[in-house]
Amino acid sequence: YGYEDDDLYDYCMVGCIENLMSGKQPPWTDGRFDAPRFFDYVFNRGISEFNGSSGIDTGDVENITSMEEFMKIYEKQLALGVKQYCDSFNNMNSIKQEDFPDPFLSLFCDDCIGRGLDINNGGSKYPSVHGAALMGIGTVSDSLAAIEKVVFVDKEATLAELRDAMNSNFEGYEELHNKLLSAPKYGNNDDFVDKYAVWYLDFLGGEFDKFRTRDGGWFYIAAAANTNNIGAGSIINATPDGRKRGEPLSDAASPTYGRDQRGVTAVVNSLTKPDYTKVACGSVVNQKFSPSVFDDDRRAKLLALIKTYFKKGGQEIQINSTSRETLIDAMEHPENYQSLVVRVSGFSARYVTLQKEVQLDILNRTQHE
Repeated sequence: YGYEDDDLYDYCMVGCIENLMSGKQPPWTDGRFDAPRFFDYVFNRGISEFNGSSGIDTGDVENITSMEEFMKIYEKQLALGVKQYCDSFNNMNSIKQEDFPDPFLSLFCDDCIGRGLDINNGGSKYPSVHGAALMGIGTVSDSLAAIEKVVFVDKEATLAELRDAMNSNFEGYEELHNKLLSAPKYGNNDDFVDKYAVWYLDFLGGEFDKFRTRDGGWFYIAAAANTNNIGAGSIINATPDGRKRGEPLSDAASPTYGRDQRGVTAVVNSLTKPDYTKVACGSVVNQKFSPSVFDDDRRAKLLALIKTYFKKGGQEIQINSTSRETLIDAMEHPENYQSLVVRVSGFSARYVTLQKEVQLDILNRTQHE
């Protein structure tokens, strides 16, 4: 990204995962990019059947004859979405920067004084950056694997039937729904689905690299959500992985909760297949263990797991160890759990103060023994 070597080791953390060149860049900004939304446009000729939002008309899915062709069309929808995201952000920042000076921050930014310019108007050593947090890597990977398996490998349904099933929220399509749910799922060390997680970062990273911020800086990508996967899922149609309309998307860089069923070693092996060196902003991985993992004879195994995760290329992992039974009881009797703190997604909070949707999202995380 054009930073000098001496500056690279003086970065700072903006929040939970975001990094910035301390005292050498304008203030941090970020947003969320919900890749699962674009399935709706592929299947419904550019118009969401659920919320009326629009992409581009890429034709009737009945005419798609291979997985490779489906991927090209999905990539076309995503590419337009990335362009719209970057254009929208830059349009919001098209104000005259000289009309919004920040003299206090400028005093502490290299080299605003030497240049005689404000931090927001060319005074900083490096230009601004923006973090695009990619949501739903699990939802997308599971969806693409389900399409490949059910439609093109086993030929148990057509894309048109899948479209009708999703638009009906799978009501009346229970058999097809079960087949989609039975397809390989991200987080189980299965290359059939994990290859799509690798593609997810490679493709979207390449698309965001085509754009620059208002002053020539980069669009970083991240794998994060900070609970926005819940809100995004509430306004998105059903998806090919079997997720029903309105349900949360998969969280951050984690597999979809409940679908990682082969143990935490398999989870780590799946999580470290994508090339996270392409994620300049960082990635968030949420995991939940039973409290017994912290017993004297098991902590060494947990330590080895975490070290191996980083050795294989992982960036960030955070752990809750509160039992499912305790979380359920805390929801039913919050007065007894005022001091219960949980890791949410890049930050911690008192469990009983969280919205019910967030509480359920934490509760539904796969609990490894």
